[in-house]
Amino acid sequence: MTSQEPEHYVLLAGGANLDVLGFSAAPLIPRDSNPGRIRFGAGGVIRNVAENLSLLGIRTELITATGSGTDGEFIRNHCISAGIGIRHSITLKEDISSTYIAMMDSDGDMALALSDMSTTDHITPEYLRSKKNVIAGAGIIAADTNLSFESLEYLATGFPGSRLCIDPVSVAKALKLRPLLGNIHTLKMNRLEAESITGFPLNSRKEIRRAGDFFREKGTRRIFITSGKDGVYWADQKGEGFHIPPAVTLINATGAGDAFTAGVVFSTLQNFTIHETLKFSSALAGLTIAGEEAVNGETSLERIRGILAKQH
Repeated sequence: MTSQEPEHYVLLAGGANLDVLGFSAAPLIPRDSNPGRIRFGAGGVIRNVAENLSLLGIRTELITATGSGTDGEFIRNHCISAGIGIRHSITLKEDISSTYIAMMDSDGDMALALSDMSTTDHITPEYLRSKKNVIAGAGIIAADTNLSFESLEYLATGFPGSRLCIDPVSVAKALKLRPLLGNIHTLKMNRLEAESITGFPLNSRKEIRRAGDFFREKGTRRIFITSGKDGVYWADQKGEGFHIPPAVTLINATGAGDAFTAGVVFSTLQNFTIHETLKFSSALAGLTIAGEEAVNGETSLERIRGILAKQH
């Protein structure tokens, strides 16, 4: 496993926000003040994907929007320090930046979250058209559904020779993808997001396999449906199956899905097999949930290699 050549890069478009994460010291009591710890960080699904890729040695070009206040400056400075290219992003004159607030229960899993991603509305199809050359030159285009349907449609239909990887972000925003499934190369989602898109429940392996058939019939080339400790379902034009990764101590689930998406993008650039992709992406997600940040700053290609070597 080696990093990609410098002239290759991933173009990422979507949300970047200020993360406000609360960690409860005991099981959460609804409608009460719960003692715990609060941490601030730079987040956003596609921004997290970009940072993971940068830590793995991949050149990234991020198209996002941030405000001109201290929150926007914090996000931009974090991106720069992480090696994420932001020269194609928008700095708004007045708007505050997008913000994500999450409460983590004492077991480290998210109990409730609230996101305001309205800043991303400024990434219009017109703005993306002004960046047509940099988008077209990318080895992979990665996006999240914080973008408007119109912007997602432009990325999905405007670059027919490109590989588009999408993370649906949430149950509500996943619905935007229904008309675009035939133009998506790789779709990584969790079980609830997959239910939202397909319109039927996924409570068993049989139903999850049905979802795989649904997406493939619509024209999606590769599908990954994550189910936490129950593992990952995968499907492509050659086959399908389930992958159960080794158990990892959960500290913070925030960012695990983004790390898995980053692993899929990295693996695609490296032309990994589907099984190599699953192992690599699961190892990256496992490293993420073992730390408190949405992106584990200790992530590196060497670290992932070491994790994988111990699994043999």
